[in-house]
Amino acid sequence: MMELRPILKAAFRRRHDFFSMAGDSCFRLFNSSADGIEGLTLDLYGEYLLGQSFHDEITKIESDVVWASLELCAEMGKPLRGVLWKDRMKKRGVPGEQVKSRLVHGRLPEEDLTVMHNGMVLACDLIESQNTGIFMDMREVRNALVPYYPACTSMLNLFSYTGAFAVHALLNGVKNCINVDSANSAHNRAKQNYRHNGLIPDDRDFIAGDAETWMKIFIKKKRIFSLIVYDPPTFSRAKGSHFSVRRDFRRHCAMMNELARGGLVLTAMNTVSATKEEYFSFHPESWKRLFYMNEAPDFRFSKDPYLKVALWKIS
Repeated sequence: MMELRPILKAAFRRRHDFFSMAGDSCFRLFNSSADGIEGLTLDLYGEYLLGQSFHDEITKIESDVVWASLELCAEMGKPLRGVLWKDRMKKRGVPGEQVKSRLVHGRLPEEDLTVMHNGMVLACDLIESQNTGIFMDMREVRNALVPYYPACTSMLNLFSYTGAFAVHALLNGVKNCINVDSANSAHNRAKQNYRHNGLIPDDRDFIAGDAETWMKIFIKKKRIFSLIVYDPPTFSRAKGSHFSVRRDFRRHCAMMNELARGGLVLTAMNTVSATKEEYFSFHPESWKRLFYMNEAPDFRFSKDPYLKVALWKIS
């Protein structure tokens, strides 16, 4: 029989400092096999805990995980108002993943729930979407960008999703940002995040469309950006087009070489199947690497990191 509580307690204690972290009320409490239980993740969002199970065996211990987490969070000075659970296993006969969360203890969060992250106020969806809209594994990357922002007059945020990189940049010295994402719904959430942080969204800065198509348009218009953030999904389909990181990454870097001449490009690859060396190889040899990072420390890993991120100076 697994000694569950000691495993959870050790993971929570490893993250002791995160419970009082300035500018952040959300972080990962338990990260699967790296913390001792394959297929289980626990994330704290303010006063709410989101548990996720990635294989069927976790259902056998779900109730014990919930009660132990309630006790441990209270001991750490963070009593919980509610615990939600998301089953991330693919179901037989049901296309796609089951993404809606279940309430397993306490009360549901309010519809307009916000949390603090990287000093920003961000809308957080703990119930409906597969992703909450907050990618906490990028916390240290955003912090590392702060010294570079003031020199950037213009930013292009590709695959912008809920706009966290844009909000963070604008709050820390970047003058203007154009966000490109295929989904209008993502832009609506990004505009909401702008407003939460006292920024006035301009519809002209939110482009619903394919990233490659718009890079070509900007090249044709001879647009130059001080900073480009390129944080694509590993694979996606949208409105007749599809993206694959292995197929398209290198070509997109060549395009950004034109769009960011003399400026900076932040690129990210989010897959454990690509090595650090392979990630580096996708970039032009003329680019100078300023820093390289992996996922934030609360997303501790047992083997190789999945997230590869670097900031590059373009000659």
